[in-house]
Amino acid sequence: MILAFLFSFTACEKEEESGSYFKLNSDETEMYYDETQCADPWYEFFNKDEFIPLKKEEKLKKYLENRNIEVLEVAYVKSARNVDIICSACKCFTGYRFYVKLKDKEEYVKKLKSMGFVRYNE
Repeated sequence: MILAFLFSFTACEKEEESGSYFKLNSDETEMYYDETQCADPWYEFFNKDEFIPLKKEEKLKKYLENRNIEVLEVAYVKSARNVDIICSACKCFTGYRFYVKLKDKEEYVKKLKSMGFVRYNE
C-alpha cells in the first residue's frame, strides 16, 4: 500500500523540460503549465450545459483574455517528460503541457504565476 502511494506521489511531481516552445522576440516571454486531470480553471470557465466546440488551447486563450492577459499564442502538446501517468488525482499531471506566448509584462507574468504557470528563464 505504501509503495503504491509513493508511485502516485512521484507521478504528480513536476519536472523541468529544457528549452522553450516558441520563437520569442525581445519583448515577449513564454510560460508553461502542466495540465492536470481535472484542476485546470479554464475548463470550468465554460458553461457545462452549453456545447462549445473549442480546442483546449482555445479555451485557455479565452480564459486568459477574459482576465485581461493579452495572449499571442497557445500550444497544447504531449510533454517531453518521460513519465508514466499512474496518478488519477485531480491535481496530477496528464502528460500534456500548455505553452503560452505573451508580451513580457510584469502584470501578465504575475497573474499567470498565481494560476500555476512557470516561466522558463526563472
